[in-house]
Amino acid sequence: MINPKQQIEILLKILAGNTAFKTCRGRLNTQLAGLIKHVLDTEESPSEFLTTWKQFSTSVPEMIRLLEQFRIDGFNTAYDELLKALEFPGYILPYEVIPEEETEPVSVVLLDPRRTMIMLKWIIEGHWMDLQNYVARIDRGGHSGHGLGELCESVFKSFPNLEESVRRRMANNGGCGPELCEEYRETILTTFSAGVMEKLGRAQAKRLQSDQFSDRLLIDNQRFVYIVRAGQSEVLWWFTKEELKHVAVWQIHLPKILSVNVKTFVGIHPEAMHGELRTVSPNLTSVDTSHGLGCIIAPTVMQSESFDTLYPSPRNGYTAVDSEHPYGILFDDPS
Repeated sequence: MINPKQQIEILLKILAGNTAFKTCRGRLNTQLAGLIKHVLDTEESPSEFLTTWKQFSTSVPEMIRLLEQFRIDGFNTAYDELLKALEFPGYILPYEVIPEEETEPVSVVLLDPRRTMIMLKWIIEGHWMDLQNYVARIDRGGHSGHGLGELCESVFKSFPNLEESVRRRMANNGGCGPELCEEYRETILTTFSAGVMEKLGRAQAKRLQSDQFSDRLLIDNQRFVYIVRAGQSEVLWWFTKEELKHVAVWQIHLPKILSVNVKTFVGIHPEAMHGELRTVSPNLTSVDTSHGLGCIIAPTVMQSESFDTLYPSPRNGYTAVDSEHPYGILFDDPS
């Protein structure tokens, strides 16, 4: 019996240098008219169009024959992965290593990772009423209860003005959440220079993915992570020596097929998960870790995949916020 990882290894060997796969990759998800338009858009003359179209039309049957062979052999994992690579633009196969010349250096920035992760953990794990319940119990000389006392306490200690903001919101009967974003901006964003914030303002910013927390939390489209189309060494020069103590900057050798037109997400994961993710997705995962965290950039289509058969070890011993998804805490594009 060929296990899933061995199937992927066989698939990668077959696809190495395969021009038919390169021609068809990420292009079989549209109607015929869309395919013709794609070829027309990428070629400058009718003769070039006909040459490219001939190459495409002869490549598709080769891919169909390969899929059929995997189906006959019972290679379900190889079949599924090849189909996704053909259908979805930017899809990267498990364990696939993209040649360096087909990648570009990209940096992911997370400001003040210690305090930001404390806030994100509360947003994901906490109940939307617990901030005001915590304040109310303090007034009564009690504790916060619900098993979230320590987590709430960490949030209030990390953001000294949060209690005042919560009390002000309670007095105005406002919805829970805006005070968190307000304190994040005032406590963290204002500690970095205007020059840094201006540069990050031109980067691709990602918000916390909304399905990870209660829809009663009104945190809007607050951005937490930034994708910069530059190498790590260049980005590090943006910050002063003191600022560097409070920023995580990861470098990823991102495949060029993950262009700005491909919708992506960012995952921030604990250091303990990094080696496993780096093995399965070397070109999507950061080269190293920072502040005990690693990160990954991947096309959105990969977010819903089941990794049970591809990851060699179980994810035991992580907190709920770490193990909810194999990529960690997820961030996507603001709506």
